[in-house]
Amino acid sequence: EDPKQFLPAALVGVTLYFTKAMHIGNPAIMIPTMLLVPLAAFYFYIFVVAGSDLSEARENELMFPDMENVDFWRIWLDGLGRHDKINFKA
Repeated sequence: EDPKQFLPAALVGVTLYFTKAMHIGNPAIMIPTMLLVPLAAFYFYIFVVAGSDLSEARENELMFPDMENVDFWRIWLDGLGRHDKINFKA
């Protein structure tokens, strides 16, 4: 839906695919590099180029909103046997 999310992902994905398919470089180095360089570029853009912080990036929908920390077993305690809590349309 949103090109600002799809285009960078497609660029990284296609580049990573052809790097691997054409046996360019050592995969043990190229794959982590191809995954970490865009991540570093994103944070460089947020902090240096845009001069903002992560809360502003969340407001601009560049990052997911803050999530509440919940114990991992909570989903089982809240949902086990409670069919009314299940969203079957999801």
